[in-house]
Amino acid sequence: MSITRDDALQELFAEARSAQGDEITPKGLHAIAQALSSLASRRSLFPLEDFPLPEGKRSVLYVLGEDERSGFVIYAVRSVPVTAVPPPRPHNHTTWATVATVYGNEHQEIYERIDDRSRPGWGELRKSREFTVRPGSVIGYLPDDYHSVAAVGAEPTLALHFYGRRLDALTERIIFDGPEGGNYETFLMGSEMFTPLPATVAS
Repeated sequence: MSITRDDALQELFAEARSAQGDEITPKGLHAIAQALSSLASRRSLFPLEDFPLPEGKRSVLYVLGEDERSGFVIYAVRSVPVTAVPPPRPHNHTTWATVATVYGNEHQEIYERIDDRSRPGWGELRKSREFTVRPGSVIGYLPDDYHSVAAVGAEPTLALHFYGRRLDALTERIIFDGPEGGNYETFLMGSEMFTPLPATVAS
């Protein structure tokens, strides 16, 4: 009997609950990221036609599933790659986050915040590295890590973004003006930013 996408999501949620425990740690984040990578490798569960890109849009964020026990949420991000990476605006998540791609590439720039946080609305960042998430690779972030992201390359991109909490419940995320930091603002994502999967492909 073949596994369904919902079955695979339930496996992921169970592994993530075990890995997180009472509090997320780098070791736990690594385990969650590996579980997400394993899910993304099951390409037959994620045909591109299940995740259409509406006319006139460069990306759409589908809600794949939510674990009621833990509050974990996984999204499928369908994107048209950019020809040139836009100027980065690093942001954090205030929860753990992991990213893997089923198809295509997502380029990540990773930053450290290096100011003493004494000045409201302003901060200083230092880029620590860059990493392109490709099929077979994965990246994870702790709650106060900062990054920017862009779909790149020639292929359509379908990425799985797995979070410890719903993005529309994260009210203290911030986004900086540029790669060196500077001014920042609250980075809110309302529920209207997310698209439910059609019932015909939901499982």
